Amino acid sequence: MSTPQDLAKQYVPTGRVMQLATCVDAKPYVVNVHYYSDEAGNLYWVSMQSTRHSQELESNPNACVVIKIHEDTPDENWIIGLTIEGAVEYVGNTPGEGIAEAYQAKLDKPQALMDKVAAGTEPLGFYKFTPASYSLFDTKNFPQSPKQEWSAA
Repeated sequence: MSTPQDLAKQYVPTGRVMQLATCVDAKPYVVNVHYYSDEAGNLYWVSMQSTRHSQELESNPNACVVIKIHEDTPDENWIIGLTIEGAVEYVGNTPGEGIAEAYQAKLDKPQALMDKVAAGTEPLGFYKFTPASYSLFDTKNFPQSPKQEWSAA
């Protein structure tokens, strides 16, 4: 049987959308964003700096991400979801070597969008989420103890 860590490494790259939770002044906020994950498990997305979540991340870089892996159905009565806590930094138009290209390829983003990000001419850029801890809820692989938690370090 695979470990929770192995499963998380398998699951994260397969998703396209994650829920990003921010919190400022004890007011939580959640938004859906397209994402790309690198081999180290960091998550990247593109957003305008004027959005609520981007503004909140400037005030409080601590965030939480949720990725739904499997929702129960009549034929497959099990749930798998991954919650990741970590910190976010704005990396602008320089997310790291190959990240922008991989993001575009995975998510089929328009070249015009990527050109705007690369040029740095608009308040639009990459954000990088670095995981600190994980919580996997998996009733399929761990039916007796579905909540599995661990630190990223």
